[in-house]
Amino acid sequence: MTAVKAVGEPADERPVWQHIAAAVAAEDVEAVFGVIGLGNMQLAVHLASEYGVAYHPARHESGAISMADGYARATGRPGVCTVTAGPGLTNALTSLLEAQRSATPLVLLAGQSAVDNPADNQYLEQERLLRSVDIEVEGYSGAAGIPGTIARAFSRARRERRPVVVNLPLDLQHTVVALPPGAQSAQSAETTQAPADESVQALADLLSRAQNPVVLAGRGAVVSDARSVLEELADRVGALLMTSGPAKGFFSGNPFSIGVAGGFSTRRALQHVDQADLVLCFGASLNPWQTRHGKLFPSDARLVHVDTDSDAIDRYLKADLGIVGDVSAVAAAVVKELAGRGVRHTGMRTEARTADLRAFGAADEWTDASREQDLDPRTLTARLDGMLPTARTVASGDGICFGWSILGLSVPDEQAWLMMYGFQSLGHALGAAIGAAVGRPDRLAVATLGDGGLMMALSELDTAVRVGRPLVVIVYNDSAYGAEVFHLTHHFGGLPTELVRFPDVDFAATARALGCRAVTVRKEADLEAVQRWLEAPSGTLLIDAKVTPDVWADWMFS
Repeated sequence: MTAVKAVGEPADERPVWQHIAAAVAAEDVEAVFGVIGLGNMQLAVHLASEYGVAYHPARHESGAISMADGYARATGRPGVCTVTAGPGLTNALTSLLEAQRSATPLVLLAGQSAVDNPADNQYLEQERLLRSVDIEVEGYSGAAGIPGTIARAFSRARRERRPVVVNLPLDLQHTVVALPPGAQSAQSAETTQAPADESVQALADLLSRAQNPVVLAGRGAVVSDARSVLEELADRVGALLMTSGPAKGFFSGNPFSIGVAGGFSTRRALQHVDQADLVLCFGASLNPWQTRHGKLFPSDARLVHVDTDSDAIDRYLKADLGIVGDVSAVAAAVVKELAGRGVRHTGMRTEARTADLRAFGAADEWTDASREQDLDPRTLTARLDGMLPTARTVASGDGICFGWSILGLSVPDEQAWLMMYGFQSLGHALGAAIGAAVGRPDRLAVATLGDGGLMMALSELDTAVRVGRPLVVIVYNDSAYGAEVFHLTHHFGGLPTELVRFPDVDFAATARALGCRAVTVRKEADLEAVQRWLEAPSGTLLIDAKVTPDVWADWMFS
């Protein structure tokens, strides 16, 4: 092995993989998820044995990334994952794209075949592959540059809220280098983007005249920690509050919050939004899902779009006023301006509307369609929402069943809602819930997924058992890819659905074989077993809920 000499301070001479472990530990990393192979085994073992970092081995790289993703969303800290070379990375790629589309801060330490060894069976141009799908790769020059790049990767993951990959070629990992203490790069400081004064004045003018304003908060508002200032602004002008899907829970507990905007809006919320004359969008994309393909708000309502990214404004809907700036900074500046003008309106918060909001219940949205052999998924969700503890983290994904959880399961705040749907691929909710259980043991972790999604992630039930934290897995089992059944039936002229329907699977028996507690639910009375488990939750409980097929929510048609 070649020693690379450092100049100046007393050198710390050891293999690069040991330097990498030290750099990761210096980031105050508490948990790492991964699958070990030749490309990362020394690094993973050293992190656990030398630095006490909790390493959680997954059964598949896709699950490992989802665990790191869920950990990051539930805690607000970067998730950390490690995989081996070649197939280790390709197996992880779909979950990595889910994290990218959902703006999750995550660092992936990926083993890589030796730089000049294309004959290796696991050889792959990993950086080229990652960049082809817009995954960020943090580069370096030579073996001595790898340890210092770790701090930059973590800094970028935090600041830019994205996954960042560091590829670790085996030959460079084993090179012995001498580095001075503190050789890692300094972390970049975050900056707050202040709005232009004229933009603040223009927004204050609109709010001074508005009679029925609505505030829509998205992920940008979450990142900016803007809840209190947005609520202050809404209180001053009498606005109702909504969130995007990923920001569900951001206004939890506020009596003027009317839930999620777009296809997942309740019918009652739509009635109120239809009266809006001014919509203030803070850090949400206003994509077709959020706006019911542009039909959520009245056509004559004025639209204000605030975002740190100028390219996000007007991308989907033309704004009457676009403001580039940090959500908290913009809202605070406008509140100050309105206070100086003496503006305070009742707006949408009339006595009649307030009474209507207080009287509304989710059960008013549907008529129960349960049958003798299965349970309406909406009824199931409503019953579980009342049974599960308030202190919960819900990881939700997987096709049609995603709609039941986003509409029917409440969460205490935005960090408790893990929307594993950014890439619209199945199988990520279980891993995310495991990561949340590790990161937030003070909250019961809940995964909601369909039978198709569970089949894709079934091996991670073993991981859940090994992790040992209380976890509830709710399987909406309609023995089908339900969303595909819907599309074939309603969007493609009634095509046959046999290719997306399957024989019933006894997931409860399968889960027990892997060490879980499990219950099969066909009627409400079967949920009594869930209640008994919740009295003293321990380990993993899987609920194999046989749900009524062909029950469609409004959002499927929007």
